[in-house]
Amino acid sequence: MNSSTHDITQKTLNLDNNEDMLSPSKLKGRAKAEFNQNSYKKYVDELEANQRKFPTGPNGEVNYSAVATACGFNRQVLYKTLASQFNRDVKRIGTEVHEGYGSQGSERLADIAEKNKKTASKLQSDLEVKTREVEGLKDIIAELTKELDALKASQQESEVLLEEMIGSGRSFKL
Repeated sequence: MNSSTHDITQKTLNLDNNEDMLSPSKLKGRAKAEFNQNSYKKYVDELEANQRKFPTGPNGEVNYSAVATACGFNRQVLYKTLASQFNRDVKRIGTEVHEGYGSQGSERLADIAEKNKKTASKLQSDLEVKTREVEGLKDIIAELTKELDALKASQQESEVLLEEMIGSGRSFKL
C-alpha cells in the first residue's frame, strides 16, 4: 500500500469514528442511512442497558417523534427505512406505561367502550336495513326473471308462427 492510499484510508476511518465532524443533515444516501441505523441501534442499546422501554404518547402508542428526536433523525425514518426493525424492537422491548392514568384511564376506556357500543348498535341496524333491501332486490330479480322467460317464450312462439306464414304463404292474426 503506498502512502497516499494509506492516508486516504486513515482519513476515512477517522471520519467513520468521529460522527461529530459531519452534521447528519449534510449526509446523503448510504452514509445517511448508516448514520440513522447506528444512531437507532445506540438508542435501543441504551434503552436495554437502562432497562427502559420505548416512550408513549397520551393515547398509549409509541411516540415516534420522541424516538426520532432522540436518535437525531426525522420520524419518517421509523415509518419507512427502519420500520420493520423498529416494530420488532417495540414488540421485544415494550412501551412505557404512564402512571396516573388509573381512574382516568378506566374512565377513558369506559367512554371508548360506550362509543364503540353505540357505533356497533348503529352498524347492526344499518346492516339489518341493507339486508332487507337486498332481500327486496332479490324478489324483484326473481319477478323480472320470470317476466323475461315469459317474453322469450312469446318471442319464440311468434318466430315459429312467422316462419310458418312465410313458408306456407298464408297469413293469419295472432
